[in-house]
Amino acid sequence: MENMKRDFGSPEPRGRNNLAGSGNGTDNTSPVQPKKRLFSRFRDKRWLVRKALPVSIGIVCVGFIIYLFLMWKQTIPTPLPQDSVSSLNYQVYYPSHIPSGYRYKTGSATSHNGLLFFKFNNGKKVITVTEQAAPPKSLDVIKILGGYTSLSLSIGKAGVGASVGRPAVIIITDTTLINITSSQGVTKDQVIAIAQKMKLLEPEGTL
Repeated sequence: MENMKRDFGSPEPRGRNNLAGSGNGTDNTSPVQPKKRLFSRFRDKRWLVRKALPVSIGIVCVGFIIYLFLMWKQTIPTPLPQDSVSSLNYQVYYPSHIPSGYRYKTGSATSHNGLLFFKFNNGKKVITVTEQAAPPKSLDVIKILGGYTSLSLSIGKAGVGASVGRPAVIIITDTTLINITSSQGVTKDQVIAIAQKMKLLEPEGTL
């Protein structure tokens, strides 16, 4: 019996192989744990992207809306000299946009006896704007002149016709009579485009 015990030895504790390995000196610890950690990090990054993307888009949209608002609210300086308009007893109007190829004719703005003149030119083609105090409301200047058809404008009553055989527009606001005339080569659409963009000039000389 003693010999048999020496041959076989004492029984080995159950579960020992799980701790010591298979007997060949190798470790049976599963390599899955690092992969799980890597996947977890990747999943966390995707979660952050999903959360951060809507926030980023929202910030961009808000910024764009603010930009549009500032563009809409920004004032547009005009080239009209203050000394030409400050003494006038009526509101002055100036176009916020002019037809392509035209520009304000430098030095053309003058005021004399309550009349304000300024011009836009494109080479030899010239559009002249004349402003003065509006006549009494009982006096329908557009109808008296004849040959003018109604033109819808937000700033006042207007008509489009011809002056000396060339396109012209007359506008009557609450305080101002505006006469837009043209030289040879200017089209009717270009004169109307000036009329449609006329805006009230602020006291500081901006639109």
